Amino acid sequence: MTSAGMVSSTDTVVPPGLPSGFFLIREAMSEYNRRTEEKRMFGEASYKALLDSIYTDEVEWARFFSHPANQEHTGEVIIILHALVQVYEGRNSTEEWGHALDVLDNVMDHMDGVLRMSRAGEEYFRAQENFHRSANASRLDLNDKTGNHADSPRLLKALCRHELEHGGQKDVHWMMADQMINVVLKNEKALGFTDISSNILEIPDEIILEGYKFTEKIKRDAGLDTMRKAQSMTDNFMNSILPPEMRMKREEEKNNLKLLHCSNCAKQESACGEFKCCTRCKEVVYCGRACQKAHWKAHKKSCGKK
Repeated sequence: MTSAGMVSSTDTVVPPGLPSGFFLIREAMSEYNRRTEEKRMFGEASYKALLDSIYTDEVEWARFFSHPANQEHTGEVIIILHALVQVYEGRNSTEEWGHALDVLDNVMDHMDGVLRMSRAGEEYFRAQENFHRSANASRLDLNDKTGNHADSPRLLKALCRHELEHGGQKDVHWMMADQMINVVLKNEKALGFTDISSNILEIPDEIILEGYKFTEKIKRDAGLDTMRKAQSMTDNFMNSILPPEMRMKREEEKNNLKLLHCSNCAKQESACGEFKCCTRCKEVVYCGRACQKAHWKAHKKSCGKK
């Protein structure tokens, strides 16, 4: 059901009153629902097409998201955009990552309003809160990668509140908060503050922000001010503490998000799964049939040998 009435799964013409890219939701959800059957994120292209449509036709989609009758489809859009954020985050594509988060936050704001108006059940609010938590955590990670911490204090506090309200105990983000408090306390003279509370929720945002800025200064002084250096250090640390099977799984997940190159012309995919792999060995990919045929003479020597 939509604000324009029933829309069948076989309809090919978008009814009047719905966004012109409405059927992109159907295509993206189809790819999302088969994600467990494939190791690589083959739905990325359809996810991005939906993101681009929402961003380009902002007014049209805003009207759609604000209507209670479209609540189910708005929920599907949130699922898709959340998956796309995870792709860009896993790939460390900071510009695309931030853009996807901006669009996701906007859609979730519309959903918040709809849920309040429709008096939805508790399970809908719980699911929405979990998406907000995940988006906030992703945004905080992005800020750490880019060094832009303008809203990091707000995000950190929101995540800490969520852990207390929904888990009943202090978890990973409280550990991050404790580390930030230690930074502030150890350097309170340098930061110009005294009598700082040990509870992150009671510390003014501007003090926490100074703590983040001080941390960035330490990174710069240590030569870790570029994302590549900081990420390399993080990867080395994680690999040193994870058991072998978890290290392998983590590496596999990263590889599944990589954009591959055509084995003949070296052209790079624009999205995961754009190029087709050799059906026999599944070890190489090609941008098209022409490149596959051109490369066969060289590839047949190793095809299927592993």
